Amino acid sequence: MRILIDASAAGSGGLARVSASILAAWPTGDNAASDELHVVASSRFLELASGELGDCHTYAFEPGLFGRLRAQYLLVRSVANSVMPDAILATLPIVPVGPVPCPIVIISHDLRHELRPSEFGRIRRFVRAIEYRRAYRRASRIIVISQRTAGDLTRRYPTLASKVVVVPLGSDHLRLYGRNWSAPSGLALAYAHHPNKRPELAIGAWAILHGTVSDLPTLCVIGASQRRAIKLQNLCESLGIPRSLVTICGPLDESAYLDALEGSRLLVLPSSFEGFGLPVLEALRNRIPVVITPDPALVEVGGGHVTVAEDDSAEALARAVSSALVRDTDARRDAGASWAARFTWRSTVSAMRKILIAAT
Repeated sequence: MRILIDASAAGSGGLARVSASILAAWPTGDNAASDELHVVASSRFLELASGELGDCHTYAFEPGLFGRLRAQYLLVRSVANSVMPDAILATLPIVPVGPVPCPIVIISHDLRHELRPSEFGRIRRFVRAIEYRRAYRRASRIIVISQRTAGDLTRRYPTLASKVVVVPLGSDHLRLYGRNWSAPSGLALAYAHHPNKRPELAIGAWAILHGTVSDLPTLCVIGASQRRAIKLQNLCESLGIPRSLVTICGPLDESAYLDALEGSRLLVLPSSFEGFGLPVLEALRNRIPVVITPDPALVEVGGGHVTVAEDDSAEALARAVSSALVRDTDARRDAGASWAARFTWRSTVSAMRKILIAAT
């Protein structure tokens, strides 16, 4: 099977990790070893993922807004007309302008721009609304990464129900650490790279827990821009949290992120909205306890192996963190790791390949 994968939106972060994992695992999928893959992506992504591309045919463009738009609207179509693939798999709901010689299957991660519009700028929200709806109409199939996203999409667009297929992501892209978990030291990891990650809520919980939990780990917030880091540091000072108890870090590359995860005793994810929640599985697979707010996707992906706050308040999150620390046992960590191990990229690409075949 000849497949054109449009990874033009993959730069860094979560989408880059998902795209790279799909490409790396593709040859391991059911009956996929002989597939011919053609990949449109930025030169930056291709460089970062160079060790995972195998024998893919690549078509690079220079990073940046103009290069990405040209690739999404023109280059993908040009490559499709040249190589004549059996199908196109787009890693976001964005499709070329004009006809292509094969079916298009898109991956829809979430509808946050519609259901949490305040977390997006006006222009970005407007562009997503137009492009995603155009992609929904043209796609032969729509792969969604969770039941939560499937429900959101079919409630907003009931006519799409026959196109929607749920394919969960994998979790086996990170190394397993195998360290001694008897030591209580370590960090509590939280994120700040997008507004929905709500590190302010985690900091508020740490302000409540300070002085009441004897072995409270240091909260390490990663991914903050310089501007946001200043705001978060000011919040810590206003709440009277010692500097030693909260650390604010900027964006990390994958190696540094792996080091941070390896040194973590706890993952705290008080997100307002997720389409899947890959960090939950990354942590569980490495036997790291996880605390979440009651976001439907996080609860779904956690599979009963995470500690869920009662609501979206700092007080509820603080109680959940305290409970997770008290209930942290080898048995719970083992159960979480076993659950996460069910999510493999081989299963993901095998399911995606079947969908591509059905679309042709």
